[in-house]
Amino acid sequence: MLGIPGTPSSITTVYDGYPMAQKGEPGRALGIGVASSFLGTIISVAVLVFFGPLIANFSMNFRPWEITALIVFALTLVAGLSSGALLKGLMAAALGLLITTVGYDRNSNLRFDFGLPAMGSGFEILPVMIGIFAFSQLLGNIEKLKDEKSETKKIDTNVTIPYGQIIKDMAGQSLIRFALH
Repeated sequence: MLGIPGTPSSITTVYDGYPMAQKGEPGRALGIGVASSFLGTIISVAVLVFFGPLIANFSMNFRPWEITALIVFALTLVAGLSSGALLKGLMAAALGLLITTVGYDRNSNLRFDFGLPAMGSGFEILPVMIGIFAFSQLLGNIEKLKDEKSETKKIDTNVTIPYGQIIKDMAGQSLIRFALH
């Protein structure tokens, strides 16, 4: 509701939930997020139970050539998904690669620890992801505050979740996607 994800898995929810909250539909956004998360978890657990061992066996066969191909594929995805801002996308990918070089590598060599013992384990992915999204949102909020200056808004803190509307929304979207495929 604030535009800042609480977990990495809720990052995509922020893209729809925050604008809905700004339009005055925070209950609907919360309900859709919770219902989608529940259904996604059920489906993911089923896939993991049935296909987890098969995927694990397949991934254990990866050697340096396959890992290199995955890295090249990931960088190709960055270039393809940058949609007109290729330089920004490549800079973000380079920053991500730089962050991952901190700490021990596979051969137990310490890299870029800057003499700090706490940096030996590198950066945890969850705080980094949440921090990146939170930092950009906070900068955007500061910019909005400068634009609005002294305008005060009354914020309604009573949030009700319209369960019937959520079921209709999710069923409608499912039927539309099924019809398109």
